[in-house]
Amino acid sequence: MKSDECKAILHPMFENFEKQYYAGHLDKSIEENFHTDGVAVHKGVGALYGKKGKHKIKSNKQQPSTS
Repeated sequence: MKSDECKAILHPMFENFEKQYYAGHLDKSIEENFHTDGVAVHKGVGALYGKKGKHKIKSNKQQPSTS
């Protein structure tokens, strides 16, 4: 597969992922855009992996208080 062909396939997927992620819908984005062996890391918060069954890994770090 040529580079331009890959870009044409992947670019819309990455745009959709970013749009959903920044809208606060990481789980939905993982379900729709990631491979079953994919991993998404939210640095300092945790990680999600796998398209089916979405296993969550929570960070041990404390979240900053918003109060």
